[in-house]
Amino acid sequence: MSDNPAAPGAGDTRAADPTGADPRGVFVIRPGAEPRAVRQYTVSAGTKRTAAHALIQTVDDVEDSREVNEWTLAVTTTAQAMVFDVKVTSGPRAGMTDTWSIDDRGLLARVASDGPGGVMREAFAAPLLPLLPREAIGPGARWNAPAAIFLDASHPAHASSIAWELISTDAGGITVRGTVSSQPQRIEGSDPPLEVSVTGRIDSAFDLATLVGWGAMRLEVRIAPPGATPPPQLVYGVLLEHR
Repeated sequence: MSDNPAAPGAGDTRAADPTGADPRGVFVIRPGAEPRAVRQYTVSAGTKRTAAHALIQTVDDVEDSREVNEWTLAVTTTAQAMVFDVKVTSGPRAGMTDTWSIDDRGLLARVASDGPGGVMREAFAAPLLPLLPREAIGPGARWNAPAAIFLDASHPAHASSIAWELISTDAGGITVRGTVSSQPQRIEGSDPPLEVSVTGRIDSAFDLATLVGWGAMRLEVRIAPPGATPPPQLVYGVLLEHR
């Protein structure tokens, strides 16, 4: 892979190289059309946003639960990262606070959490903050990035990957689509043996400097004996809007 904007064009494809130079495991498959540019987050200290977040869970094609939360987000900066202080102001998770840090390409780390409601980080990050490549990219670019999908607070992260596509750009924003996939993972202690796998889709459009935008994510969870491919037993729908 090359950081040169004159690298192969939108019609070219290159073999994914997980041993490439990016230690985050992000690799570009296609750089997209001209004009290309290095896309990065440039959120300024003092930025404040409000957000509405909806989570719908379906079990065996029947809606099982629905919750809506609102939160506020305030940004400070350090030399290495942008720091997000999040406070849930209404909804079932009201009172929960989270602090995360993100670098200019979207590498996100949870710093601290307090209050009821379990994991909120991935509900915020997956729909709205794709992990961006270091290379210059343009419309039509495709890249793969690792992801940790939290199905709920009581289960560990499910190791997955997201194949991202840059659909379009404007003055300060991007529109992207992501396809979520994972290798089946054995459920410890299950008898007979069972595996869980996660697939899904993400669509989002947002401004890289202000985070104003929206995201939508659908995750399908299958739990089955090894080799079986039943319909999804669990479906999670996530809608997120930043204002």
